[in-house]
Parts: sequence; C-alpha cells; structure tokens
Amino acid sequence: MYPIETLGALRIFSSAGWLDSAFTGKDAKFAASFLDGSGPVERIDKSFVRTALSPSIASVLTGFVDPHAALFAAIIAVADAFIGISLLLNYLPGWAAFSPSFAA
Repeated sequence: MYPIETLGALRIFSSAGWLDSAFTGKDAKFAASFLDGSGPVERIDKSFVRTALSPSIASVLTGFVDPHAALFAAIIAVADAFIGISLLLNYLPGWAAFSPSFAA
C-alpha cells in the first residue's frame, strides 16, 4: 500500500470510531438517556470531578456544566457525528482534527 492510501484507510477507520460513539453502543451520544442530560451529569459526578486538575475546574463542572447538561450533551453528540462524517467523506478534515478538543 502506498502512504496516501494508508492515510485514507486510517481516516476511514477512525471515522468508524467516532460514528460508533455518536450513534450506537451503550455510550451512544444520540441516545435519549444521554441527550436529556443525565448521561453527562452521571459522568461528571462519578469521574470528572474527582479527577479534575484543580478545584476551580471541578467547580466549573459542577456549577456550570451540570445545570446545563442537556445543552452540553447536544453539543457533544453533534460534534461526534460531525467528526465521524467529515473524516469519512474527507470533508473539512482540518475541522474534524481540531473539533475533538470540544467534544472531549
């Protein structure tokens, strides 16, 4: 295989992971249990707050993100789908490479 085909195959395989994260599995971002905000709140309260780098980050998570969890859930779901689709179609790959910083 030539390097350009290898990069194309890598792009397609990585898009499958993002699309799987958005639409299927127990952690699907477009599932009703995630979009209603309970999914992000559960993850924030169980792990993110305990592993936050500083108390100020933990207070932002509990004080701002928790009350607006449904909004953040929708943003995360759309970002996961956008990344997967753009990598699959090679449409705006630069944006797809940059946007995981917002989806994480």
